[in-house]
Amino acid sequence: MFKIITVPIGWLTSLIKLILSKSAYTAPITTTFFLISLVLTIANFISGGTLNSLLSAPSSLNVISPFFYTGLFTHIFAHSGWNHFMGNFLFIGVVGTLIERSYGSGKYLLLILVTSVVTALANAILSSHG
Repeated sequence: MFKIITVPIGWLTSLIKLILSKSAYTAPITTTFFLISLVLTIANFISGGTLNSLLSAPSSLNVISPFFYTGLFTHIFAHSGWNHFMGNFLFIGVVGTLIERSYGSGKYLLLILVTSVVTALANAILSSHG
């Protein structure tokens, strides 16, 4: 059964305009990150939250599971709701764009990937049971 998506449209359209205004050309990593997260957030609501469980950070150091390795990176695209998504991207849209313009797209992408792995490992270590 499909879920009805309720989104504060005014906020979302303002956020999309903010990020895509000049960022599409001067901050391609920020723009791509935003668009992937937007599509996955919409898909998560349509799936009733199932998608987020596949994208989540590892909750244990189960290095045998392939989901451990994908979770090191995919958790950065998961959002618990529209407020979470919009709050993140209001910040990332402004600060991320400035960082990407100042240091370059390559260094900014590296920063995102390293931060993703470090936070996922911290989550796995701190929430491991056993």
